[in-house]
Amino acid sequence: MNTYIKYYLNAILLSTLGTNFAKSDFSNVITKSLSQNGYYKFPDGFLIQWGYFSGGTANNQSINFPLSFKSCFSLAFSSTTDNTNNSIWSVNYAAIYASYFTVYRRYADAGTIANSSQSFRWIAIGTWK
Repeated sequence: MNTYIKYYLNAILLSTLGTNFAKSDFSNVITKSLSQNGYYKFPDGFLIQWGYFSGGTANNQSINFPLSFKSCFSLAFSSTTDNTNNSIWSVNYAAIYASYFTVYRRYADAGTIANSSQSFRWIAIGTWK
């Protein structure tokens, strides 16, 4: 085989590799949404999602994930409030499903225990494949 044909075939092979395989920075295989309720989806199946919730006071409130998980194995919450009367605010999950989770939000002080309307942020970690 002459040198020109070898060079031509190698050029075709290299150009094909560039379109069929992941770039070194993964920019062509990672999908993400960096919004307030967003996600970061890695090519190996790892998925991180986060969000903000501020609706209602009902117990067992449902919150949808931006994307469905295959398996969600960690869920954490954070919230802040003006705690001038030594009250306690809590957010706890009741159940985790592939596309949503349910929470209980409670408020307690020296004389009251009730449902809470306190907004909160959440982060969930799991897999998508």
